[in-house]
Amino acid sequence: MKRFAWILALSGCALDEEIGEVEAAAAAPTACTHYVAKEKQSADLPGYGTSGFPWRTINYAVNHVGPGARICVKPALYNERVEPTISGTAAAPITVVRYGTGEAIIDGTITAVGFGACPPTIGIYGRSHLRFSGFTITNRGNAGYPGADPQPCQTSGMLILPSNAGESSEDIIVSSNVFRGIRTPLPSQIGLPIGFGSYQPGASVHHVQIDGNTFTDNDTIAEARRDAAGNPAPIWVSAVGVVGDAHDWVVRRNVFDDADTGGVELAGNQGNNLQPAYGVVSDNVFTQSGNDATFGGAGVYNQGGHHILVERNFFDRAGIAVSVHSEPTRDANNNCIPVLPAGHTLVRDNIMVNTRWQDFRTGANDNGTACNYGSVDSVYVTNNTIYRSTTTTGPSILIVKNPSAGLVGVNRFLNNIIMTTGLVFDIQTPAPMKSDFNYLATPLADPFRVNGVRLSWTTWRFAQDAHSPGDTYWRTDIFAAAWPWARAHFRLSSAITPVREAGIAVAPGWYFGAYAPAELDHFGEARTSGARDIGADEF
Repeated sequence: MKRFAWILALSGCALDEEIGEVEAAAAAPTACTHYVAKEKQSADLPGYGTSGFPWRTINYAVNHVGPGARICVKPALYNERVEPTISGTAAAPITVVRYGTGEAIIDGTITAVGFGACPPTIGIYGRSHLRFSGFTITNRGNAGYPGADPQPCQTSGMLILPSNAGESSEDIIVSSNVFRGIRTPLPSQIGLPIGFGSYQPGASVHHVQIDGNTFTDNDTIAEARRDAAGNPAPIWVSAVGVVGDAHDWVVRRNVFDDADTGGVELAGNQGNNLQPAYGVVSDNVFTQSGNDATFGGAGVYNQGGHHILVERNFFDRAGIAVSVHSEPTRDANNNCIPVLPAGHTLVRDNIMVNTRWQDFRTGANDNGTACNYGSVDSVYVTNNTIYRSTTTTGPSILIVKNPSAGLVGVNRFLNNIIMTTGLVFDIQTPAPMKSDFNYLATPLADPFRVNGVRLSWTTWRFAQDAHSPGDTYWRTDIFAAAWPWARAHFRLSSAITPVREAGIAVAPGWYFGAYAPAELDHFGEARTSGARDIGADEF
């Protein structure tokens, strides 16, 4: 189970395409208005900040400029914490960018006395119209604290939150950075590369763009954590955490390359029913996200958000590719709190390859005597390509239910290619759903399970997939490569096959916020308006 309530404690710590974007940011010295460098003649003094006499720290720079400033940071190791107290404007944002050859590393690891907690490397609290681009961002908590053993410390690379005074944060762009080595020195604590959102009623975080970053070699799992009774209670979170009142945001074109952490997690319902909403997760690469055998998670985990678009992502050996649930929570007296449903989630035009558990999971988990999950209201899973050549017999699509909640609303599974060695659907209890116009290929004679009973194709088709072509062997000739693995291999072949022009138009009519694009296929090409192809590619 995941929990993001700890992010409130951190708020008190206030004081192929991506490479091209980084190089573009690095090659813009003519646009600089101020400079930061680790050079003999640099100093944090009035009158400095020029190319000849640069400032010495990024934190000094961001707090001594005005709207429209472009702070150019020369490559070096900057062991500091950055906390802007000044905002830009919509017309004149403040930009902080690396330029020159080499890494500009911002390391928030504590190396001096005087820090009782572990502030993030970059903390934005109630400030707006800011840009950070081209850096390597890291933080090992208090691993560098002198003269003492490491103490409990929850570590983060960047937090974007309201201020303690209730000021919202808006229009923040985090682009072309590398988040690496975000971890704590103790296995009982967690790390979070980026977190943004709000649990303060009346204050929000909105219009945030996490674009073209790389997340690698981070550790977000508290494997050794125990509860008050001393029982094992591990917590695992994701590389990007979107929490509470966060709306109109996008996480796109990033690379997530960590087996021991999830990719993007949406956390709502943490005691006050504030939910992430109107967000887009698109065009990312998730490599083994959440594939840790013991503490794994999902590439995208929506646990309490609504009106969320997940499209054109490539999931390579994730634990679960996409999961949609409404996780429960408790009040101060340990009583279960009713939660609002997650849902109105559209998962389209993604490619999912060899997940460990499921490709798509939704519904309401049954926690036994613990707090049960809430319902999920309306999901569409359309035009995805799912390929599972491993020996797993787990289902590609799992729908769960507890005694009081499950999948409700309008739910559609349309136009998907599902090639699997295991089950196609595992529906733990009947749910209001429609599955049709899919291409389903599996060697199993009974590849469906409903209420624990295995069903054959004939029985399944009494209610679902009446127009779906199916095969008991794999028609890999539908793809550009005979044995697909890489992303480009999943383009459709030129041969006329059962997936060509066999789908239908899909338009749930939901609003996904300021960054929602018009639909294109997985490779950025137009979809036909009528009889579209099945799967993520439109030939």
